[in-house]
Amino acid sequence: SQNIFQASLSEDLTDIYQDFYDFVHWYSLATFESINDSLIECLTNFEKYWGIKLLNALRTIHVIRYLKKDGAIFTDPLNDDEDEIINDNKDDEDAKLIIDGKIQENDTEKSHKNWYWCGKILKGEEKDFDHDLKLEKGVHYVELYADGSPALNKIEIEINRKNLGEIPTVDNPKWTGDFNDDTEQMILTRAIWGEARGTSELARTAVAWCIKNRLGTLGTINKKVFLRDNYHKIILEPYQYSAFWELPGKDFNLRALKDPLGTTKNPADHNKWKETYNVAGQIISGEIPDPVSGANHYFDDSISTPKWATKENTIKKIDHFTFCKL
Repeated sequence: SQNIFQASLSEDLTDIYQDFYDFVHWYSLATFESINDSLIECLTNFEKYWGIKLLNALRTIHVIRYLKKDGAIFTDPLNDDEDEIINDNKDDEDAKLIIDGKIQENDTEKSHKNWYWCGKILKGEEKDFDHDLKLEKGVHYVELYADGSPALNKIEIEINRKNLGEIPTVDNPKWTGDFNDDTEQMILTRAIWGEARGTSELARTAVAWCIKNRLGTLGTINKKVFLRDNYHKIILEPYQYSAFWELPGKDFNLRALKDPLGTTKNPADHNKWKETYNVAGQIISGEIPDPVSGANHYFDDSISTPKWATKENTIKKIDHFTFCKL
């Protein structure tokens, strides 16, 4: 049991350390935006994530500190199950399943209601979790926690897209009417195509990395702060990438990114689209290195230099783009 406590404690403390490390890094940049963002992110993460992890770590330290060494039973006063105990000699193999923050309860009334797979009850038998979760479209989280060393044979997740529309593909990328139907690779490819399709491969790679470098930073919509934790949130944030916010009929970029193959009959453009799609996938997976050294903003030379672009935060210029790290 003590090994389990150590694993849980190290995981919690590592997560907390990472948040503090990020906070110190962004605060040390000493710009108004970075200081403000770092403080807001720290407060947000405390509320949603590591405030609970601090309590979990404290609880684990308490158990380790006062666990008797003679094999006696320690009963956790915070555990709803009276017979969920920690015993050096009589521990069993359990697994807990949490979906979107909700514990999937054991349907056996005997014990361990918060552990869907309970070794004490199963006694070596298998048990499936087979449920239609009826989840709404969006990001969902599945968490598994192990007590002991339970065996997980297989995970299968079936997604029913009957009501979600078709998924655009590289060969049929036409917009469905909702960018959320796009995969992350597709939405990133659209951004590159709308912003930089007429540039070199290096410039397109730089634009994509500039977008990727915003992952984990904070954005604002209607004066509300949110965490940019996926490509959709970054790219669709209002007034960030002009190709997505042009007025229909006024500019060709929006039409081009919505229908990349339908807006051109040039075979060279079709090949470039597929190349750009492959580049986007490689950037997401980290196969292509960052050519802009962490830059997270850029501007086109056709516009006046923005106020946020300074000599100090400018990284480099590629084609007609200037890249900055704020």
